[in-house]
Order: sequence, then structure tokens, then C-alpha cells
Amino acid sequence: MESVGHGAFYGWNSLIFAQAEFGKTITRIIECGGGEAKLFTNVKKLEYRDFSMAIISSKSNPGSFTNVESSILNKNQIPYYTDQVLSTYLLSTDTQDAMKKSWHIQYRLFKQQSNLDYIDTTKLCIDIKEELVKLKKQGISQNKFALKVCGRAGSTFSDLIKDPKMYDHLSEKGKESFKKMKLYLDMPPDKQMKMLE
Repeated sequence: MESVGHGAFYGWNSLIFAQAEFGKTITRIIECGGGEAKLFTNVKKLEYRDFSMAIISSKSNPGSFTNVESSILNKNQIPYYTDQVLSTYLLSTDTQDAMKKSWHIQYRLFKQQSNLDYIDTTKLCIDIKEELVKLKKQGISQNKFALKVCGRAGSTFSDLIKDPKMYDHLSEKGKESFKKMKLYLDMPPDKQMKMLE
């Protein structure tokens, strides 16, 4: 194993929303890993912007993390995560992906709404696979769909929808294919058929 010279949480400056004892435990873990952390009870709302991230515990005090707090974090573009981020981050070989998978639901919604370009690739692929089943019954192959809708070869298209990457992790060409698929699904049936001629 290669030594990096600092702890796993080096560079983290975390605001912790949790009940006192659990919050102290999270704080200790981050500090032992070379990061910095403070409980929200010790921080004024104006100071939230001084943090690089926030962790919201499932064991938070009721009312400690409300829409007011999430609005402040969103306004200051501070990502916030569930407390699962600690283990997910430590056990993952792709730390950036681990962080995104640990986004708090409110932050995930904020990111989706603020990024109008965002596409839920997993859901889109499920919808496309259902569409492909219908098209097969009409004699239209997956290869024809791939070529006419996405301008991609059937094998490339198959790989794309079999195990979709998160939208943020796609190349520009990959994003373009998902945009075309979404555009196709948003069309009325007559325009879809015209596109597949």
C-alpha cells in the first residue's frame, strides 16, 4: 500500500449536523483522519460558508437541519452528505463517485434542479429498455434505434445502456447520446416513428 503522508480525511473541513454524542464521534473520526470538523451547535449560520462540506446524520436532532440550513449551504455551494459518506469514502476506490453517492437527498435534488442539463441515466436507461421491447414487437431492432436516434453503433449503444454511468461522469459524447435518447422519449409517438424510418 502506498503512503500518502496524511490521513484519509485530510482537507475535509466539515460542519456536522448530529445529536451531541454521535456528532462528537463523527468529529473525532474526521479529526483522527487529518480533517477538521465542528458541530453545528458551535457555529453561527453566517459562518457556514467557512466549511467545505456538511454531514447530516440520520440521528440529527429533529429540527436541527431544516430548509433554512439547506438553503444557506446551497447558496454557498457547500455540498452536504449523509453520515454514510465516511464509510463509503473509505471503502471506495473511486472517491469522487463515493462522495456523489453519499449526497444528502436535499442536496441531490438541488444539484438536479440547478443543473438543467442533468439526466438521471439509470432511469432513462430503464425507460429506453422498455421502449426497445415495444419497438422490437414492431420490427425495429436495437441496432436501428441506436443508429437513428443516437448515431451510435449497436454494440456501443448496448454498452451505454447496460451499465449507465452517472451523468456527471460521462464524456461529452456520452452525454450527447443520453440527451438524444431523452429527446426521443419526450417526442410524440408519430415523431418518434418518423425518426426511426
